[in-house]
Amino acid sequence: MKNIIFTGDLFLGGDLLHKSAKDIVQIKIFYEAEKRIVNLEQPISDNNKIEDKCTLFTDSKAIHQLKEMKIDAVNLAHNHIQDKGIEGICETIEHLKRGKIGYFGAGCNLKEAKKPYFITDEIAIFGYCEFGKPYLKQIEVATEEKPGINPLRYENILDDLNSLKENQKAILYFHWGREHVFLPPHSDIELAKKLLEDDRVLLIIGMHAHRPQGYIEHNGKRAYMCLGNFLFPNFYIKPPTQIYYPKQKPNKFDTTRQYHGVYKTTYSD
Repeated sequence: MKNIIFTGDLFLGGDLLHKSAKDIVQIKIFYEAEKRIVNLEQPISDNNKIEDKCTLFTDSKAIHQLKEMKIDAVNLAHNHIQDKGIEGICETIEHLKRGKIGYFGAGCNLKEAKKPYFITDEIAIFGYCEFGKPYLKQIEVATEEKPGINPLRYENILDDLNSLKENQKAILYFHWGREHVFLPPHSDIELAKKLLEDDRVLLIIGMHAHRPQGYIEHNGKRAYMCLGNFLFPNFYIKPPTQIYYPKQKPNKFDTTRQYHGVYKTTYSD
């Protein structure tokens, strides 16, 4: 397999809600690729629950948009997968299964969250999300009995690599680092180098900063620290930090480029 597209953060809500993805992504090489793998920065859920945090989500019509873009698989290891509650994690997975779209990085339990997506019989993709950091908190980590993400910890990554067969290699999708900055934490660079020394690791792809952060090259391989955004539309924020879908566009509103707490309806620009 020669042509595989990996993208940064994809969100299908906000100003893109229910719009045709065909009108937005018009890149010939994207549709000609043999596989398209994206970081889906949201849950897909029709339930009414909304977590008390900075939220991003859409209803199940997003599956049609993913199908329009011919997405083969999505990474779910990120800080928004639980924005419709932990039940929304399992609902997202059910929608993806019905849409015949692959997924990795989160699950209804830890065993499912650790399960890779295979591009070929020899190449697997594992997804991981950092947690317990000032800049990555309110993360639902999967357990044996609880839905959540596959935790980004070195020992856990080794455990997943050890599950591979002798002829199999891995691509690692990481949701890590600080948002809206162009330089990754030094600790992330050191971890990337350590993992690139493992013969089973082919490539590391990073997400979350919403900024392209370049790559490091080590042991003849690369770690792309953050790919930035693929499609990440503007959206309204309702106090303090929840995404908001008004039935009618407000006449007056402030705009912001960040996701900080707000005291009135605000538009993320």
